[in-house]
Amino acid sequence: MPINTEDLRPYSYTGSTSAREMPTSTCTGVSHATPLHLDETKIWTRRDSYPVDGRSYAVLSDEHEVVFAALSLVRNLGAGKAKLIKVLDLIQIVAATDATIDWDTLLEDGRRDGTFNILVNVLALYLEVTDAQDLAPRLANALAWHTDR
Repeated sequence: MPINTEDLRPYSYTGSTSAREMPTSTCTGVSHATPLHLDETKIWTRRDSYPVDGRSYAVLSDEHEVVFAALSLVRNLGAGKAKLIKVLDLIQIVAATDATIDWDTLLEDGRRDGTFNILVNVLALYLEVTDAQDLAPRLANALAWHTDR
């Protein structure tokens, strides 16, 4: 799969009433920003919990964990500060959640919230560079289906 680096560009967060700007420098020379429409209320409505020492803590859903790991990786790439740990984080998250995430739905949601191009390209790059299609076969199939990136 060829990677479309035009979609690995800076982005800004334009969510609900508590919107924030998350600018990044560019890794592709593109100077415009891709608006993201992430709704914080929806994000935390679809949360999971994680127990530690008898207490339960709210954590992002697996789907949002993938989205934010991909966005973090793009931000670091754009700033010229990509670290191997971010790639390893994404590898671990995707491998651990491949069987439970509905990848087609996640990617279609990305069309609505502005993360589609980033998700498709970062996840395809992750699978290609790490040769990890066998760790996330369902994701690999979903990416093959969404060839209109």
